[in-house]
Amino acid sequence: MIYLKTTDVKEVREKLLEQQEFTCPLCRKTIPTDKAVLDHQHRQKKTDPIGINGDGMVRGVLCNNCNQIEGKIANALKRFQGITQKSDKIDFLYNLIEYYTHYR
Repeated sequence: MIYLKTTDVKEVREKLLEQQEFTCPLCRKTIPTDKAVLDHQHRQKKTDPIGINGDGMVRGVLCNNCNQIEGKIANALKRFQGITQKSDKIDFLYNLIEYYTHYR
């Protein structure tokens, strides 16, 4: 795993955005360059050593709005359900999708 310097973020974001064909993977809308956010995994606890649990791992580029929504969902799962592990977040979200699909 390579940690990016602040000066490298813009270049990496632009390369990933180009690879994604300037499309947000969540909302599928075109991302204007000035609204592109480099999405990455945050530490679960401030006391965790850097690099644990995928901390710092870049996932891709999101539009600003989707990045904010993703963060709010992750924070709400942690706050209200105590869910911090990636696999548990994924399970919860799959269950939510099934629930929504069943009750269309």
